[in-house]
Amino acid sequence: NDVYIVDDAGDVVTELAGEGSDEVRTSLSSYSLSANVETLTYTGTGNFTGVGNALDNLIQGGVGNDTLSG
Repeated sequence: NDVYIVDDAGDVVTELAGEGSDEVRTSLSSYSLSANVETLTYTGTGNFTGVGNALDNLIQGGVGNDTLSG
């Protein structure tokens, strides 16, 4: 199981299939999960747009007006 902290738009998350349950925690205003990552958590305070992938995802927004899809 891995947790990735994504705080720059240039950060890249690469995860292999079958490597356990993985999470991205981000403060960016929008983020799309890469393949093989199951969980997306927004850690910022503004509005957030979060997009999942082909897996069964858990996507958690924050206190802003969030748009979550996946």
